[in-house]
Amino acid sequence: MLNLQAYTKSMLCMGTIISVKVIASPNSEKNVHNDLEKVSNVFRQVESIASRFSPDSEVMSLLEKNGEPARVSPFLFEMTRFALQIAEATDGVYDPTIGNQMEKSGFNRHYLTNRIQQTDLSTSHTTYKDVLLYPELGAIQLQKPLLLDFGSMAKGFAVDVAVKALSFYEGVMIDAGGDVFVSGQNERRELWKVGIKHPIEKERPIAVLNVTDVAICTSGSYERKSAHDASLHHIQFPKGSSPNELISCTVVAPFGMMADSLSTASFLLGYKKAKKLLNELQVEGLFITPSLHIYKTDRMEAYVDEYKL
Repeated sequence: MLNLQAYTKSMLCMGTIISVKVIASPNSEKNVHNDLEKVSNVFRQVESIASRFSPDSEVMSLLEKNGEPARVSPFLFEMTRFALQIAEATDGVYDPTIGNQMEKSGFNRHYLTNRIQQTDLSTSHTTYKDVLLYPELGAIQLQKPLLLDFGSMAKGFAVDVAVKALSFYEGVMIDAGGDVFVSGQNERRELWKVGIKHPIEKERPIAVLNVTDVAICTSGSYERKSAHDASLHHIQFPKGSSPNELISCTVVAPFGMMADSLSTASFLLGYKKAKKLLNELQVEGLFITPSLHIYKTDRMEAYVDEYKL
């Protein structure tokens, strides 16, 4: 049996450190490095499309075509389509049209340039129903001036695209700032161990999962706070407040965009409604309250290797 080797690459993109590990035979080194560079380009491409912090991104350019169908890239169309599906499934509790609201809450500074992006849309309250899709045209129509926010799914989407580019290797692990996908086996030919960050003691995990061929994404109120309002964090209801029933929510799903968006949606819904939704979608979740009480979906325990309370 051939020995396996781990090849790694890290980069700063999409406001976080992206870490990629590929498990392959030692004679695959040249191909692996080429493929890792392709993966880096995937994350840069998705960022250039979905970022509301860059005035020249595709999301920002949609504002100039308000009121009429605008052809967009397949990547932007797919993210928008999926975001609207999650919005519909949550009766609008999750809503991708909160970009202007997020700007006003102070979440509008570019992580690289430190430049503040302020769109200042003077419009009435918007909802996901103000966004129309034209699949036959690959087009999106904004019925009101609004700013789409993909902070809850762009990294997961990029992970999915990157995983496809690496799917033929013996094992893959991608960690995009807490949005994780693992496939195959690690270099010891074992399942992957993925830690869920402790929401208070951030240097250690609160639980460890033993998994493969799944995405694991965690959303937490401890990550980013508003500089304008101490009661707000980066997960917000469409009308502007932030939920506090949970402090952390982790979702295990078949692909990254699903796990990413559902971890945010579940945080907004609260444990009881989130558990019902995740059960309907046949994905698993682990929910942590501010008092560190852990709730979980019925089959989540199958993934948990250990708790470290």
